[in-house]
Amino acid sequence: MKTAHTNKHTGEIDDGVPYVDPEVLMDQLKDKDDRIAALEQKMTDQEAGCEATRKQNEQMMEMMKR
Repeated sequence: MKTAHTNKHTGEIDDGVPYVDPEVLMDQLKDKDDRIAALEQKMTDQEAGCEATRKQNEQMMEMMKR
């Protein structure tokens, strides 16, 4: 069972949950989504670069075997 406390000065019930402005929260979520998207794109670019390097290394190894 949850306990609620009354503010003695205002008489309002304080449920202990802080108020968060919905606009601020949505802005923070959008910023977070933008950062995640940027990191995903960076990872994709790095993977493509690694794949190109791997192919180049394989070609060099083939040339050295000949």
